[in-house]
Amino acid sequence: MILGKEILEDFERHLTLEGVSKETKVQYVKVAGYFLEWLMDKAITPDVLREWKAYLSERKSPFTVNLYLSVARIFLKFLNENGVLDLTVKSVKGVKKPKKHMKDILSDNEILLLFNTVKTDDLKGKRDLAILKLAAYTGLRLVSIQEMDVGDVYRKGGKWVMRYRGKGHVAKDKEIALHLDVIRALNSYLEERKKYSPFKPEDPMFISLSRNSFGKRISTRALRMIFDEYYRKAGIKGFNRKITAHSVRHTVITKVAVEKGVEFARQIADHANITTTMIYYHEAIDASLKADEVISYDEEKE
Repeated sequence: MILGKEILEDFERHLTLEGVSKETKVQYVKVAGYFLEWLMDKAITPDVLREWKAYLSERKSPFTVNLYLSVARIFLKFLNENGVLDLTVKSVKGVKKPKKHMKDILSDNEILLLFNTVKTDDLKGKRDLAILKLAAYTGLRLVSIQEMDVGDVYRKGGKWVMRYRGKGHVAKDKEIALHLDVIRALNSYLEERKKYSPFKPEDPMFISLSRNSFGKRISTRALRMIFDEYYRKAGIKGFNRKITAHSVRHTVITKVAVEKGVEFARQIADHANITTTMIYYHEAIDASLKADEVISYDEEKE
């Protein structure tokens, strides 16, 4: 099947209409062009993705294979939807990534264990659970959690949304939807906090509870200490395993990348460059305001 550069131009326009970022669009079109070169003079069969994977596996790293395989899926879907192709292509799994890149990923059971380790019978416990759940359901950077104000959470389009400052930005000009579990934890914490002192929308969401700085904005160092505290209590920070405060964010991005694709994960992770997110895996395109619908933690079956 022979397809010219015109189809790549159509694909690029399609990606623009889908709201794909400029850098991601350039990457997708480049990979689609490479895919077309490989297809030159070939008949497209239902096994085309399996053949493409085999071809790539001898030439590219596992991360690149998965990216190129995913772009091929998106491109073939585009061809089908636009009448250029009429074929049901067999699905194929991506290449397993080296375990060394996954050493600081937490399982669903470990995330749930982390939540259950927190004793919520006082202000500290309620605050800490709200912090852990916010991180685990959004993948936000520690600095975004640290900078969060009470008024940064509000209703929008029938959802609870948090406003935050993107990396390299001056103002809080980005939004991410919050899971109801996060909202419940935040409400429980704020109700308890009222007993100690009133607060206004412009006040920090998470405050220090130490004697010398009570009521002041919590520091990123204190946030790291909270994560470490519950990792130890949950028994998931063992010998020869790299588990840090960043591990929860890493877990979220990986979870979303595997289930929804790299472009979706890039938006939730707030990565400016898709190559930063590329190591995780991708399949579809969507927006971070659906984070509350995608991220959930279920107990793993034995």
